[in-house]
Order: sequence, then structure tokens, then C-alpha cells
Amino acid sequence: MNKHASHRLLANSPEAPSPNAILTSAQVAAWLQIHPRQVGRLGVPACKMGHKTIRYLVKDVLAWIENHTAAC
Repeated sequence: MNKHASHRLLANSPEAPSPNAILTSAQVAAWLQIHPRQVGRLGVPACKMGHKTIRYLVKDVLAWIENHTAAC
């Protein structure tokens, strides 16, 4: 699956990915509908897997969203 196909997969999905999924910053950005650079700037928790390899656990992103969502 190329990177554009993964963007479409997440962007067209009405629900969150599996809680155990591991995503790239581009996939998280598509899911949250923000720019990929903004994912790091917002402080979304990440797993550093190498010098330039950063991945995001969906369960951590969901917890981060819960903690950073203002009560409506």
C-alpha cells in the first residue's frame, strides 16, 4: 500500500483505527485532519523507533485526545 492509499484509507474511515494499530505521522494527521507537521508540534505521544522513525499507537493518540479535549 503506498502512502497515498493509506491516507485515503484513514481519511475515508468514519471510525478510529484499531486501538492496537501503529501509525505514521502522516496517517495520524489524516485521521485528525491536520497537517503532518502539526502532529509533532501538538505533542501527540510517539514511539521513537530509530533516528528518523517515529510511530504512534492509536490507543495513546486516543488517550491524548481525551486529555486535550475541552468539555463542550
